[in-house]
Amino acid sequence: MATRDESRIEPRQSDKPEDHSEPLPPNLRPWSSLETDEKTRLQVAYGQWLDQLPPTCSLETKIARFTAWLEQHGIDYDARHDTRHDARHDTRHLAVTDRT
Repeated sequence: MATRDESRIEPRQSDKPEDHSEPLPPNLRPWSSLETDEKTRLQVAYGQWLDQLPPTCSLETKIARFTAWLEQHGIDYDARHDTRHDARHDTRHLAVTDRT
Protein backbone atom coordinates (compact mmCIF):
# COMPACT_ATOMS: atom_id res chain seq x y z
CA MET A 1 0.00 0.00 0.00
CA ALA A 2 1.37 3.41 -0.99
CA THR A 3 1.87 6.04 1.64
CA ARG A 4 0.92 9.68 1.15
CA ASP A 5 4.48 10.70 0.29
CA GLU A 6 4.89 7.92 -2.29
CA SER A 7 1.85 9.12 -4.22
CA ARG A 8 3.52 12.49 -4.84
CA ILE A 9 6.64 11.09 -6.48
CA GLU A 10 7.59 13.00 -9.62
CA PRO A 11 7.81 10.96 -12.82
CA ARG A 12 11.29 9.80 -13.67
CA GLN A 13 13.08 11.73 -16.39
CA SER A 14 12.56 8.83 -18.81
CA ASP A 15 8.78 8.94 -18.17
CA LYS A 16 8.46 12.59 -19.21
CA PRO A 17 7.79 13.35 -22.89
CA GLU A 18 10.76 14.85 -24.67
CA ASP A 19 10.54 18.52 -25.53
CA HIS A 20 11.58 18.93 -29.17
CA SER A 21 10.50 22.54 -29.44
CA GLU A 22 13.12 25.19 -30.01
CA PRO A 23 13.70 27.62 -27.17
CA LEU A 24 12.20 31.05 -27.72
CA PRO A 25 14.70 33.76 -28.46
CA PRO A 26 15.27 36.09 -25.53
CA ASN A 27 13.96 39.64 -25.59
CA LEU A 28 11.18 39.27 -28.14
CA ARG A 29 10.02 42.64 -29.46
CA PRO A 30 6.26 43.24 -29.51
CA TRP A 31 4.72 43.39 -32.99
CA SER A 32 2.88 46.55 -31.99
CA SER A 33 6.20 48.34 -31.38
CA LEU A 34 7.47 47.85 -34.95
CA GLU A 35 7.40 50.59 -37.55
CA THR A 36 5.14 50.11 -40.57
CA ASP A 37 8.05 49.52 -42.98
CA GLU A 38 9.51 46.79 -40.75
CA LYS A 39 6.10 45.09 -40.47
CA THR A 40 5.78 45.20 -44.27
CA ARG A 41 9.28 43.76 -44.75
CA LEU A 42 8.48 40.91 -42.33
CA GLN A 43 5.11 40.22 -43.98
CA VAL A 44 6.74 39.97 -47.42
CA ALA A 45 9.40 37.58 -46.09
CA TYR A 46 6.71 35.55 -44.31
CA GLY A 47 4.68 35.34 -47.53
CA GLN A 48 7.68 33.89 -49.36
CA TRP A 49 8.15 31.31 -46.60
CA LEU A 50 4.42 30.58 -46.51
CA ASP A 51 4.39 29.75 -50.24
CA GLN A 52 6.32 26.59 -49.36
CA LEU A 53 3.57 25.29 -47.04
CA PRO A 54 0.27 23.63 -47.90
CA PRO A 55 -2.59 26.14 -48.02
CA THR A 56 -5.13 26.30 -45.21
CA CYS A 57 -8.47 27.98 -44.63
CA SER A 58 -8.15 27.71 -40.86
CA LEU A 59 -7.71 31.13 -39.26
CA GLU A 60 -6.26 29.46 -36.17
CA THR A 61 -3.62 27.69 -38.28
CA LYS A 62 -2.79 30.92 -40.12
CA ILE A 63 -2.32 32.82 -36.86
CA ALA A 64 -0.29 29.98 -35.32
CA ARG A 65 2.02 29.84 -38.36
CA PHE A 66 2.52 33.61 -38.40
CA THR A 67 3.13 33.73 -34.64
CA ALA A 68 5.68 30.89 -34.73
CA TRP A 69 7.49 32.39 -37.74
CA LEU A 70 7.70 35.81 -36.07
CA GLU A 71 9.04 34.27 -32.84
CA GLN A 72 11.87 32.75 -34.86
CA HIS A 73 12.62 36.29 -36.05
CA GLY A 74 12.58 37.83 -32.56
CA ILE A 75 9.05 39.23 -32.68
CA ASP A 76 6.22 38.57 -30.22
CA TYR A 77 2.87 38.62 -32.02
CA ASP A 78 -0.40 38.45 -30.12
CA ALA A 79 -3.40 38.44 -32.46
CA ARG A 80 -5.63 39.70 -29.65
CA HIS A 81 -3.68 42.95 -29.68
CA ASP A 82 -3.48 43.43 -33.44
CA THR A 83 -4.81 46.92 -34.09
CA ARG A 84 -5.75 46.36 -37.73
CA HIS A 85 -9.40 46.91 -38.49
CA ASP A 86 -11.30 44.35 -40.53
CA ALA A 87 -14.03 46.22 -42.39
CA ARG A 88 -15.77 42.98 -43.37
CA HIS A 89 -17.06 42.69 -39.82
CA ASP A 90 -18.01 46.35 -39.44
CA THR A 91 -21.59 46.97 -40.47
CA ARG A 92 -21.52 50.70 -39.70
CA HIS A 93 -20.56 51.44 -43.31
CA LEU A 94 -23.68 49.79 -44.72
CA ALA A 95 -26.30 52.20 -45.98
CA VAL A 96 -29.83 51.85 -44.73
CA THR A 97 -32.02 51.44 -47.80
CA ASP A 98 -35.25 50.07 -46.37
CA ARG A 99 -37.12 52.85 -44.60
CA THR A 100 -40.62 51.32 -44.58
